[in-house]
Amino acid sequence: MSLKINSKAPDFSLKDTEGNLFRLSKGLSPKGHLILFYPKAFTPGCTKEVCKFSEDYGFFSSRGIGITGISHDSPETLKSFKERYHLPFALLSDPGRVVCRQYNAVYPFGLLTKRISYFIDGEGIIRHISDNLMNPDVHLSQAMRFIEKLNLDSAESAVKAN
Repeated sequence: MSLKINSKAPDFSLKDTEGNLFRLSKGLSPKGHLILFYPKAFTPGCTKEVCKFSEDYGFFSSRGIGITGISHDSPETLKSFKERYHLPFALLSDPGRVVCRQYNAVYPFGLLTKRISYFIDGEGIIRHISDNLMNPDVHLSQAMRFIEKLNLDSAESAVKAN
């Protein structure tokens, strides 16, 4: 399935670092949510990328925007990763890459998870996709640029920001 801007985000349920089930439709922040897929915890590129989102977490939280990271790592590995780097947002485990596949976050042949993110509004509609990101530095800047364009009180301006 190819996901597109202005389409409904597929609902999913995955375990977080505490073993609790996170369901997208129940966990969406009313002003929007950034779903961040990354290849693997504790690798240099992913650590750098996730820590950059952590450092700028105030940019998102001050706007009422939630962040959730997803990788194929186990909940235990993600818990260690979250604790070691003091990450302020939820990390979800997708060991079978089922959700990664739903969100086009797997490279051909299914061997690696892609670095891709989706900004999903409070109604569950995809408003922005950052894809093809080999450079972890670019990921954060693309997400922030899009969010800066939003007038979060108006769904119409979210569509215009694309």
